[in-house]
Amino acid sequence: MGEEFWARATRVHSRERKASVHLRIDADVLDWFKAQGAGHLTRMNAVLRAYYEAMSRKQK
Repeated sequence: MGEEFWARATRVHSRERKASVHLRIDADVLDWFKAQGAGHLTRMNAVLRAYYEAMSRKQK
């Protein structure tokens, strides 16, 4: 995802309870998110939520 994606990205706050999971992530992906600063797990969740919502809309 390029700069254009992040320039248009919005933070999504879910009112749903979050689940704690153990997830294996490629080291380079994790390093990239961490390099963006504090809140890397929140950003990772936001990316996953955006993908989930896009795919959910596609299936309808």
